[in-house]
Amino acid sequence: MKYRVEVPKCDRKCLLALCCLLTLCISSAIAIPAQLPTQDAKRPVTVADCIRMRRFADGFYETGGPAGDLVAKWSPDGRRFVVEVRKGNVETNTNDYSLLLFDATNLSSTKAHAETLVTMSSSSNRSGLDNVKWIDNNTIAFLGERPGEKRQLYAVNCTSRKLTQLLTWPSDIAAYDVTSDLQQLIFVASSPLSNSSGDQAGRTGIVVSEQRIEQLLNLMKDVPGDRIGGQQLFIKTRSGRISPLQSKEPISQEGYPTDWWQLSFSPDGRYAIVQTKMFDIPISWTKYTNAPLKRLMQLQVGNPDASKPVYRYLLIDIGAGTVEPLLDSPNAYGHLSQYTWRPNGSSVFVSQVFLPLNSVNSRELNQRKEMPFVAEVRIPSHEVIPITDKELSVIRWDKVTDELLLRADTHESAKNEPLVRYRKSASEWQEVRSSPGDAPAGQPFRVLLEEDLNTPPRIVAENVKTGQRTLLLDLNPQFKELEFAHVEIVKWEGTDGHEAEGGLYLPINYVSGKRYPLVIQTHAWNPNKFWIDGPWPTAYAAQPLAGKGFIVLQVGDPGPPLSPNLGPAAVARYEGAVNYLDGRGLIDRERVGLIGFSASGYELLYTITHSKYNFAAADNTDAGGGGYFFYLLSANAQNAFLDVYELQNGGRPFGVGLTSWLANSPGFNLDKVRTPLRIEPLSPASLLSNWEEFAGLKRLGKPVEMIFIPDGVHMLQKPWHRMISMQGNVDWFSFWLKGEEDPDPDKAEQYKRWRQLTKLQEENDAKDKAAEEKAATPVN
Repeated sequence: MKYRVEVPKCDRKCLLALCCLLTLCISSAIAIPAQLPTQDAKRPVTVADCIRMRRFADGFYETGGPAGDLVAKWSPDGRRFVVEVRKGNVETNTNDYSLLLFDATNLSSTKAHAETLVTMSSSSNRSGLDNVKWIDNNTIAFLGERPGEKRQLYAVNCTSRKLTQLLTWPSDIAAYDVTSDLQQLIFVASSPLSNSSGDQAGRTGIVVSEQRIEQLLNLMKDVPGDRIGGQQLFIKTRSGRISPLQSKEPISQEGYPTDWWQLSFSPDGRYAIVQTKMFDIPISWTKYTNAPLKRLMQLQVGNPDASKPVYRYLLIDIGAGTVEPLLDSPNAYGHLSQYTWRPNGSSVFVSQVFLPLNSVNSRELNQRKEMPFVAEVRIPSHEVIPITDKELSVIRWDKVTDELLLRADTHESAKNEPLVRYRKSASEWQEVRSSPGDAPAGQPFRVLLEEDLNTPPRIVAENVKTGQRTLLLDLNPQFKELEFAHVEIVKWEGTDGHEAEGGLYLPINYVSGKRYPLVIQTHAWNPNKFWIDGPWPTAYAAQPLAGKGFIVLQVGDPGPPLSPNLGPAAVARYEGAVNYLDGRGLIDRERVGLIGFSASGYELLYTITHSKYNFAAADNTDAGGGGYFFYLLSANAQNAFLDVYELQNGGRPFGVGLTSWLANSPGFNLDKVRTPLRIEPLSPASLLSNWEEFAGLKRLGKPVEMIFIPDGVHMLQKPWHRMISMQGNVDWFSFWLKGEEDPDPDKAEQYKRWRQLTKLQEENDAKDKAAEEKAATPVN
């Protein structure tokens, strides 16, 4: 049925007047900006913003270096340079990489801008664009990866932008070098594991409840080939023939970043050099007296998985297909040394290496035992000519002056000091006075990352002579839409009297006098860095937590990790932080959470089992707890773990030593835990190292949750993995410290589990209260 409404004529005039009045009101409202949302309104930072942040890509996070690290890779003629950047793509679960090209002749003008030369995306834990090398002034080679594909070798022409795949290989290429004509290759290829990981595990992780440990470990067969199983060196000749190189020396980088290879052809293509990890330390090397080297070698003995391994150079004879040590000596301190070839390939210059102990001169022999050198090594005789024992790194050979260019070996010195030049006269090398205008790369500009606590990183060009800086690229212009928490440096005194330092993130819209919940992120504070989440891509989520109304404290490192006082020192540091912030009226000391990751995981577990303070929630990610279970799992092979656990717990857990373990080891003190604990193992090995705490707390009926990411890596790379870890922590601490739940229906099961944990927590609190009252009641 239809209805028709007749409006009387006398009312139509009124209606017309009313319409005019409404039109006038609407026009007036539009003319008043204050009555509408402004375009300048900002929103809090989310975990997705952290993942999408565009970063300098040469190394995931810059945790150790100062502000102003060099980021450019210059063409040989110094007229161009490239910078690698990356960002996470939450929607596709990839990391997207770009190679940005700059014209160095425009750096002083407003015309300086970046051109995107190459884009790549990685769906694995590997870098999607890696090992970038200028082949000539117009050609760049690199290792690249596309979603679902293996890492392959490419070259790009900077003028035509033509991208060429130089090699198609059935497995991932880990390292390479190529001759200037792109016709001869040397490369390292990995033998990947199977690649059939379940999609659901990659999105949400595996909630561990009643599964037996062997069921979870059986998932290892489904872990994708992101971990390098075995590796082999191959040569591709100009004829196109590819053949493997055999070597008595083990050539492997299992578990380590591939850019540690430093694989390089000689200019004539007859030889190549590779830096490789040592599995067996020669007895003759024990005669070196340098203390840091001796410590590294001690850790390496019987422990091929040492976190700071010993390296050496190997020389590859391409024609003969042989591999042999370049020097019968180690590289210095376990870090990368540097080298460059003489243009005719007759010598290679190496820096930060120890020299063989074959000198007949006793003074020089003692010097070789104690100090690393810069040296010339002649090819193929292996004759060694020492250049200097100063702490310098090789940069390149200057073809114009026939001089070797070096720089001081620290980042700060690289910024502020000129190049050091050496020239050979007769049979000796002598230092040559350098020009004050010499830059580390011999360029008029340094290209740097500029950042501080509250300023996101951007790429700038610094004039070597004047120090004037020009902005080249704002990496994250979208940050203008975000409301960042202010970060300040704070110092406090631990309860043991020692001073500690960290970064304090105040919540957005901070109100003076209001007390906020606190989350402590437990190590690796660096006052020179802008950290939207923390020093690592795993677990930490500083700005997202601050955006949710938390105060976040990013704590620095306490000192040497191998100390029997490590646990008590951590307790004193965290308790002191609570006292300090409580004294300033900033926090509610009953709502304090802890995030432990890697090395600080033991500190977290020691704290929640030994501190008298109440911690309302905690998360421990990819970290061992110094426990008895994992100690025994390591006892037959990984001696370094045994030394650490014995040092922390006061001896071996047998006989008299067991008494000390009962007092110190977190695993034997789980009955004292009052803190709901979230555990995140990121690999099968990590699952084993965390099993003692998980199973023990589970058996004791205490609130504990384990989220297992079987194909994770220590520094999480995949966006979905980072969401599991970081967003999981934001949700976890919001739940326990603020009583808040995310209304997202996809998280309903998560909160259902957590509400069950609150019941356990209430039951445990009631038991503890009853026990305390009973203990306080006088006995008649």
